Amino acid sequence: MKKNTGIVSDIDGLITSQPVFRGLPTWFDRLPPSARAELSLVRDKYAEGGYPGVSKRAIARAVISVANERGWAVSKAQGVVAWLTQKPE
Repeated sequence: MKKNTGIVSDIDGLITSQPVFRGLPTWFDRLPPSARAELSLVRDKYAEGGYPGVSKRAIARAVISVANERGWAVSKAQGVVAWLTQKPE
């Protein structure tokens, strides 16, 4: 059996005491909470097959168009497609 020298507890202590860098916020993270909630409904609808015959790129362009009309900065189509095809949290 390996002897515990306290390294694990030292590392655990550092990890819990310091903020963890989780990367820069995405375009989705920077949207207002109400916009994120509504766009999540679009992603859920897409995941459930609610847009039959419509390509994910066409849905992404629609998301970008509506977001631009409302003054929200969003990603390009490739980024929106990546978000659209993510599994919801």
